[in-house]
Amino acid sequence: MNKTIFYSKYKSEHRYNVKIKSDKKVHFRKVFKIFILLITLILVGFGFKNGYDYLHNSPRFNLKEVKIIGNKYLSKNEILALIKIENNKNIFKINIKEIKNKIKMNSQIKKVEVNRIFPSTIEINVEEREPVAYIGEDKLYQVDKEGVIFPSIKSYFYGKKLFVLTGFNINPNEIHKTGENVILNQSLDMINEINEINSPFLNEITRIDASELEELTLINENLKQEFKIGVGNWREKLERLISIFKNLKERRLNISYVDLRFRDEAAVMFKGAPFGR
Repeated sequence: MNKTIFYSKYKSEHRYNVKIKSDKKVHFRKVFKIFILLITLILVGFGFKNGYDYLHNSPRFNLKEVKIIGNKYLSKNEILALIKIENNKNIFKINIKEIKNKIKMNSQIKKVEVNRIFPSTIEINVEEREPVAYIGEDKLYQVDKEGVIFPSIKSYFYGKKLFVLTGFNINPNEIHKTGENVILNQSLDMINEINEINSPFLNEITRIDASELEELTLINENLKQEFKIGVGNWREKLERLISIFKNLKERRLNISYVDLRFRDEAAVMFKGAPFGR
């Protein structure tokens, strides 16, 4: 009986001692893991700091080139003048977001992306607005298909032919704003139709008078011809105008005025002749 009690007591104490040793091992492992984690974090932090210092202070990463891509109208020097990047400055100390914002302030720029190219280059990728017409009275600006008005691109005065939209007094505060002018948007829709039709006759149009939407007028200043189009149904009216022009040209009749604001007929006036339909 006593042996049995002694054995049970011994067995119980043995289990208790084993449990204590096991708990100590688990605790030691946890402490060791935390210690290793702390050492790792310290080493990583130290490495990060050294890496950060190296990237931001090494002459290897000093700016040597600013690459401009995507520009068709603005020159590289014109874009560089907008941002004024300090030469030989570390590329990691150059504020990319600030460069983007400065370039986007120019109303001719539609989109811009700026990237660091290792080891010493800043790359600026721009998308410029494509002008579809000149606009204004005393001073000519340009406007894109979205109705955004911006200063005239110099190279366009010697390149692609654009219509001149008159009847608009441009406020400098309207520059770089998306068009909310109903007459302007209607005029741009019509210009888009003219460009899609791509008729030699329509390509001779030099000016579009948009003083009043209901009397939107195409003007050939060289031949002193006016064609009142009015509002809406651009495609049908323009194709009817082309048909009238071809028919009368074959009959050697010189047009001075055509009014297409009537639904099924046109008012035509010939040079040196009374007004008629």
